[in-house]
Amino acid sequence: AWDPSAEPLPSVASPVPTWRSLHAPTTVTPVSARVAIETLAMRQGKALHRLLELGARLPDALAARAIAEFALPTSAREAVLHAAQTIADSPIASIVFDPDRLAYAEAEWPTRFPGMPAIMRPDRIVRVETTPETWWIIDFKWAVLDSELADYAQQLAGYVQEFQAIRPQATICAKILTAKAHEWRLIEGRLVHFA
Repeated sequence: AWDPSAEPLPSVASPVPTWRSLHAPTTVTPVSARVAIETLAMRQGKALHRLLELGARLPDALAARAIAEFALPTSAREAVLHAAQTIADSPIASIVFDPDRLAYAEAEWPTRFPGMPAIMRPDRIVRVETTPETWWIIDFKWAVLDSELADYAQQLAGYVQEFQAIRPQATICAKILTAKAHEWRLIEGRLVHFA
């Protein structure tokens, strides 16, 4: 079996999914069927994740095309676009979306880290230092409520544990970045609000 810890990660940044995928034929659940089973909040969250998977700053026309499949009403679509812009303007975005850093989006996990369980795929990981090897695990959330802190802390701790098994020599930090560009960090098993 392939042991990812035995192989160094590529030394050059691997691009996140490109706009080519927006022009390629895909098989998706028909919008009418998906809308019937997903709430507006769920679709907004998925649309925001789609935009952030493709990059921090997107031309308006391409951003609109990227989230068209989520069938959002105008106000919800504008909220998603605004949230993506807010995150792109945040101080942390210059690192999280730096094209010169080695980074992987959630969609790349099955091929880059095939041993990772499907439920243990964070939204983005970024190598912030080479020596010593340091990675940030980033999870995007629309918001973080007090009632969700324990669950989200457990989720991030699981990501760290799984990725640490792949990169045992690395320092791994886990963070949540919200739609209002609030940053939460996992510190000693608890989420701490930083900005």
